[in-house]
Amino acid sequence: HPVQMASEKEPRDGQQSPPQPQGTNEPIQPALLPCQPAAAGTPLAAGQLVLVRHGESVANANRELSGWQDSALTSQGEAQALCVARQLREANWSPELAFCSVLQRARRTCQIICCQLSPAATAGFEGRESPVCPIQTSWQLNEQMYGTLVGQANRRGVLSAWNDRPPPLARSDPLWPGHEAKYDGVPRDLLPESETCLEAFDRVRGYFAKAIAPQVLAGRRVLWVGHGGVFHSFVLRTVGQNVHFVNCQPYLLLLNRHGWPVGIESCF
Repeated sequence: HPVQMASEKEPRDGQQSPPQPQGTNEPIQPALLPCQPAAAGTPLAAGQLVLVRHGESVANANRELSGWQDSALTSQGEAQALCVARQLREANWSPELAFCSVLQRARRTCQIICCQLSPAATAGFEGRESPVCPIQTSWQLNEQMYGTLVGQANRRGVLSAWNDRPPPLARSDPLWPGHEAKYDGVPRDLLPESETCLEAFDRVRGYFAKAIAPQVLAGRRVLWVGHGGVFHSFVLRTVGQNVHFVNCQPYLLLLNRHGWPVGIESCF
């Protein structure tokens, strides 16, 4: 059942390079990561939710805004995904279920992590779906739609307020997502020409409430591989913390027993 989410907190104003991956094939016994309640006496959900921003994409390497543009991982991005999988394995943690957007930088990162953390993990993973951990993809977990700003330099403060709207794409523009086969099942009126930060937050929050939070409340270990912009706004607006999400740095998002985020911690 969808989680009934309370009113969110109002937002507040406001790299290390990961170590190189080392392949490993040993089976693991899953465990819960250690965590502290966000506040003394806060009852937490039975499961755990780990957030990982996708590995470095071509757009990241070029310092460009990508949004819904389907930018692939670089070789460094694939190495980062292997690295975070190794870190989670060393912490004796593996997901029972994973979520990611339909964008290939998130999908590929998620596939690499899940495959490396499965009992049948092989260092030679070449894009197959995880044989153990189910992966659910949704366009509703996509990055913010940046409209005609896609491909432009990613400058700090270019969209500095919740309701700043990027210039919209025309629906005739080849970059509008309605022209891509991956969105064929999505009603055309739901595919944006651009989005404010608040609109992207509402889109992600809706999917989180109906699909992700119930799994954590049911006691499952859940992995969510997503995007820096929507992760930042989601955590800022729900938890009230201004977190800069580095590529493939894992975070533990703490949920209370009603499925509402109450804190966030770096896993390592």
